[in-house]
Amino acid sequence: DSKIRDDTLQVNYYGTFDLAQQLIEGGRLKKGGRLIVTSSTYYNMNKFEVNKEHYGELSDYKSGKLTEAKLEQIISQYKSEVFDADKRSNWPPMVYAGSKVFVTLRVFLLAKKYKDYKFYAFCPGYCKTDLTGGYGDRSAAEGAETGVFLALENIKDEDNGEFFQDKKLKSV
Repeated sequence: DSKIRDDTLQVNYYGTFDLAQQLIEGGRLKKGGRLIVTSSTYYNMNKFEVNKEHYGELSDYKSGKLTEAKLEQIISQYKSEVFDADKRSNWPPMVYAGSKVFVTLRVFLLAKKYKDYKFYAFCPGYCKTDLTGGYGDRSAAEGAETGVFLALENIKDEDNGEFFQDKKLKSV
């Protein structure tokens, strides 16, 4: 429903990047600082293949053609169509999953925009937590390992803006 859609996008996407903007513009994130964002591989870019209009732009995000403004336009269209009976087949059905793909793309775009900072997205994996009802293939501590790795280890400069899982670079 629209409340779930709006709440999910607010928490996973807008809240994350509003905070990032405040940290950068307010000088709280120092040059060379890292912003590490939790994302997910629950859905990857291939789930957007159903959208003939935007799949090319989204999947070719490294070409430089996808901008923050264009991503916001796509998200706006997604919000208006994902529950529209005539148009929802053009989008991945789970708002959570869609929001996490948008998060990963925005991390990449931020890295290109703010070259003095490091931005990374990562998937903790399917962790045994209250959110998953205790199901999962790893503990929360194991899920946090990649985030800690990104915070503390020397990551190659060319991997700024990239997506990681299990301490490894992973394609979206």
